[in-house]
Amino acid sequence: EDEKETAYLIDTKSAVSYFRSSSLPDTQLLGIYTSVFPRSAIDDPFKYLKSQKSSPGHSVILFIGGGHFAGVVIKHDPKHTILAHRAFHRYTTRRKQGGSQSANDNAHGKAHSAGSNLRRYNEQALIQEVRDLLESWRAYIQSAQNIYIRAAGASNRKILIGYENAPIPNKDAKVRSVPFSTRRATMPEITRVWELLTSTIIADTATIQKQIKDKLDAQAARDFQDDKKLHEPGTDVTETKPKHEKSEMEVHTNQLISNVKRSRSSAIKLYLKSNRLSPNVILEPQELYHHTPTLLHYATSVGQKHVIRYLISNLHADLTIRNDSGQTAYQLASPTIKMFFRTLRFELGEEFTTWDAAHV
Repeated sequence: EDEKETAYLIDTKSAVSYFRSSSLPDTQLLGIYTSVFPRSAIDDPFKYLKSQKSSPGHSVILFIGGGHFAGVVIKHDPKHTILAHRAFHRYTTRRKQGGSQSANDNAHGKAHSAGSNLRRYNEQALIQEVRDLLESWRAYIQSAQNIYIRAAGASNRKILIGYENAPIPNKDAKVRSVPFSTRRATMPEITRVWELLTSTIIADTATIQKQIKDKLDAQAARDFQDDKKLHEPGTDVTETKPKHEKSEMEVHTNQLISNVKRSRSSAIKLYLKSNRLSPNVILEPQELYHHTPTLLHYATSVGQKHVIRYLISNLHADLTIRNDSGQTAYQLASPTIKMFFRTLRFELGEEFTTWDAAHV
């Protein structure tokens, strides 16, 4: 457990994050569900995992649907200690016909049978019971690292989130969905879900590499098609209209930056080739681009993943160049783009470039 990991990958487009582990052969990867990590910890998951050993936090799990509710506050320790739990059921679903009474009222008008009146009463009682419970768990919810919610439909979700003075506000960063199918909201089901979420997966390295490559290739193809729609064919990418007050390098910079913003990787390559420029060209004026002196720095700062990938994998841009603050392109990146760099490291391999020198 104390061995240093040789490399790691987080694929944010997947429900599972894959890691290289020194305890596994190179042909295998260790998988952990991404939703286990708080969003604040996703940039450095190993640090988070180590912190849970010394000072384990807790998660809140809430399931609701079909008149059933189950909730658990569970500690992040090996024993999965349950700090609080509650489950209850109200008759709110129309037998045989399915659907809630309120949904039927909205669609067909209000019925006046004894059964419909009972279901309406139970719907309101369920809402009140759930919200009373959430209020009693407010301290747990506010200190939780993750809140997993599975709510069948928008109306059920509104019972849990975003109502007036709710313990869980709308757009709470701690709220996570369960990344796989679940069954009826019961305590045994929540226990099963937690065991799955906290389990590890052993995956074949080659298979995961291919999945990531296929995903990136598909995204590149979509970017290319979008670029074709946005720009008329036949445009001469080498054409520039220099202004008298601008230097030649400033003109080159303007054209290259324009292509980066539009994610036009092939245009960047053609422009560099036709003007005999290096992919590591220093952008000018330097007082304007002191923070992003290279194309890779600039593409990283604006989050152009397709351009980043093209500069590194096709044009072999130097990842170790630093800006005036001593930062490489990777160090300049947002957490999401840092994950993308790690994905490229995994896809292209350790021998492709000096990843460690670039702090990837």
